[in-house]
Amino acid sequence: MICVQQSFSHSSSSILMKKVMGTIYDLLTSPLSALEVTLAITIASAIRGMVLVVFTLIIFSFFSEIRIDNYFYFFLALFLSSTIMGAAGIIAGIVSEKFEHISNITSFIVTPLSFLSCSFYPITKLPETIQSITYHNPFFVMIDFFRFSVLGTQSGSFIYSIVYLSVLAFITWFISFLLYKNGHKLKN
Repeated sequence: MICVQQSFSHSSSSILMKKVMGTIYDLLTSPLSALEVTLAITIASAIRGMVLVVFTLIIFSFFSEIRIDNYFYFFLALFLSSTIMGAAGIIAGIVSEKFEHISNITSFIVTPLSFLSCSFYPITKLPETIQSITYHNPFFVMIDFFRFSVLGTQSGSFIYSIVYLSVLAFITWFISFLLYKNGHKLKN
């Protein structure tokens, strides 16, 4: 959870802080294209989230034995999840006008989705209709993929997780790219 939360907060606060301080115009008039700016912020957010997870694992390894079943899938899950939330943070930063708007997005969208992701309870405890909805919750897919990389077991489909997260990462980045390129709430 630290990975996705920090990725989201890094990119959203970066954009919103520039808007509030008036320095967003420096970024808009720089010779960087919208593609370069959105990719740079998204990748920086993803790296921040991944570095925090690695540091957290190093610290916890002094107190407990940490076993990761598959390191490749672990870092793939980290990268895809933090990329999604980094791009979502750009979107939130662009559409928000105040820091209260960011906290509303976090409080009413991000947090409920994360609590409904079956990280604190097994999905089999839910009614079947809710289970089918939960399988499409992005946070459930992220956590389930992490669970697979660490424990080797998964509630959902492995291929579905990779495809779903990859497509969602591209879609969220592409929306952030379009919003930035069009200057939505940036140029006025």
